Amino acid sequence: MTTLLRLLPPAVPAFLLAALVLLAAGGLTAEDAQPGAVKPYPLENCVVSNDKIDPQVPPVVYNGQEYRFCCRGCIKKFNREPDKYAARLLATTNRK
Repeated sequence: MTTLLRLLPPAVPAFLLAALVLLAAGGLTAEDAQPGAVKPYPLENCVVSNDKIDPQVPPVVYNGQEYRFCCRGCIKKFNREPDKYAARLLATTNRK
């Protein structure tokens, strides 16, 4: 194994070590490994303005949750404070 490490560029062993530490620390979860494991947006209204969602406005995915908007301006507002709107979504869906 040490012979193999000598043949690799110096950055590769460091990368492998970092990857092992990340895995051991639980830095990569099953959700990270599953592409398409995005929760669909559960509301009919924009989480920023509470206006009706415009299907022409592209969704945003944040922390595995899809967010839909009424306009691109609300996407900009969301991107400035995503945690604020994530908490708002959570509070709204917990009331139902």
